[in-house]
Amino acid sequence: MAISSIPDKFGLVEPLPSIRLMQVREGIEDYLLLRAIERALKDGKWQGEKAEAAKRVLERARSLVSIPNEGGLRSTSLLPDPNKVTELRDDALRLWR
Repeated sequence: MAISSIPDKFGLVEPLPSIRLMQVREGIEDYLLLRAIERALKDGKWQGEKAEAAKRVLERARSLVSIPNEGGLRSTSLLPDPNKVTELRDDALRLWR
């Protein structure tokens, strides 16, 4: 992971995160959000439909990851439809608000 310095069109050089670093950051944020939902559910902070929605979000998150998996560089074999992550993130954020 790295932060690159790339000159912009005006010749200014600013530190820019690499795409990989930005993806790692998003993954950490997703993990923290899902753990917060899990804790709120476990602590009984949500009841009724909100609790059921939280359970569905967590189950969908678990279904996206199979462990053990083949690993490697081919993310399409690990996650054939990356849009599912974005949809899950959006649903988790709506639930948290």
